[in-house]
Amino acid sequence: MLFVEQVVSVEREVEVETLPRGPGWAPALHTLAHQVDTGRVYDRDLPALTDAYLAFGDALRRRSHPAAPHRKLRDPRAPTLVRAVRNRHQALSQTSAASACNE
Repeated sequence: MLFVEQVVSVEREVEVETLPRGPGWAPALHTLAHQVDTGRVYDRDLPALTDAYLAFGDALRRRSHPAAPHRKLRDPRAPTLVRAVRNRHQALSQTSAASACNE
């Protein structure tokens, strides 16, 4: 049988991931777009990212144009993530089509 003679407190520093705030979102989104472009995001995660991007775009439209929530964004920089996802998806489709033709 063991007995505890003295209780000792141990403090450890632990890294915790946090979401960006305010202006920190822009670089985070650019980083994500670059990771999608360069294939560092799993293909299985692309549909969820696309859904999140579309929800984000809807929120931007509601915030920018509350009277016209169906209006498309005109800023060409806004769809960077969608372009990255679309480019990756097209590249995968072409690769799949090419391999199917070779069989």
